[in-house]
Amino acid sequence: MSSVETNPLNEFSGCHSGIIKHLQLLADLPKHLADVSKTQQEAQKIINFFHQVVLEHHKEEEEELFEAVRAPLKAEPQQAQRIKEQAQRLTQEHRHLEQLWSQLEPALKKLAKGKTTALDQGLIEQLTQSYFKHAEFEENEFLPLAAQVLDGNGLSALGLSLHMRHQDTQYRAYI
Repeated sequence: MSSVETNPLNEFSGCHSGIIKHLQLLADLPKHLADVSKTQQEAQKIINFFHQVVLEHHKEEEEELFEAVRAPLKAEPQQAQRIKEQAQRLTQEHRHLEQLWSQLEPALKKLAKGKTTALDQGLIEQLTQSYFKHAEFEENEFLPLAAQVLDGNGLSALGLSLHMRHQDTQYRAYI
């Protein structure tokens, strides 16, 4: 395997493209409201994706990626400050995106149950545009900085941490 395939930073980048694809489904949903069956399926798909992927992605970034990037910077105060500021910004953006989602979700749940309801197109636009900007900043600023900071051992530790996080079976350690 090449280092591109095994670089755990690529997982974060790859996840963004999937999220953007599903946000496009959300943006297109108002066009399908007349087709109740399609609307029901698409709304449920979007809800499931947000809970299973987006929220988990935010947690992984905050608990794994941001922590892994902070760890090696104790001797580099300027770079440590830059990482800290960017991680804080991204975390605040996560909360903002989640807050926007919480406003949209009740209507999507109604649609997923086959009920008629209005979708706030402005809120959908705000969520999608906010996410696009968030992903762009992360892709163009934070992930390249993380790549500079993390050496082979740091990338390996992050990769192992993500691998363990994604395992269905939790292993208990014994002393």
